[in-house]
Amino acid sequence: MVMAPAATSTATKSTATEAATKTDVVSSDSELLILVDGNDEPIGELSKAAAHDGDGVLHRAFSAFIFTADGAVLLQQRAPGKRLWPDYWSNSCCSHPRAGETLEEAVVRRVEQELGLTIEPHYAYRFRRRGRARTRRAFRPRELGAIPPRQC
Repeated sequence: MVMAPAATSTATKSTATEAATKTDVVSSDSELLILVDGNDEPIGELSKAAAHDGDGVLHRAFSAFIFTADGAVLLQQRAPGKRLWPDYWSNSCCSHPRAGETLEEAVVRRVEQELGLTIEPHYAYRFRRRGRARTRRAFRPRELGAIPPRQC
């Protein structure tokens, strides 16, 4: 896997009224994800819950890493109630584009919702993940995603 260099533009803090609060629902198991083939070509849509259950179904995802000017990476600790990897430390932000949404739009939306930052994402590399997740329920995520590093 080859990783492109991190982008050098800065992220800006959003106003409190624009950013999501801890009580806002910004993601749900019923939202439709984009199913893809091994070449990242769309082949359908499925709810997030169904895409992750059982053996999983390959779908688009992203994992964003946001860096400070001095090279430190912003990490997050996943919430205890998450189906996938609860309480684990993870990337800056990860999620899925919704049906009808580009990967770039999804990255901007979720970073804004979760971190209150406005960014211009840049693609670094693509990944494919399949395996059993650490979770309270048995399911296997199957994701084809991208990693957009950013500097803030």
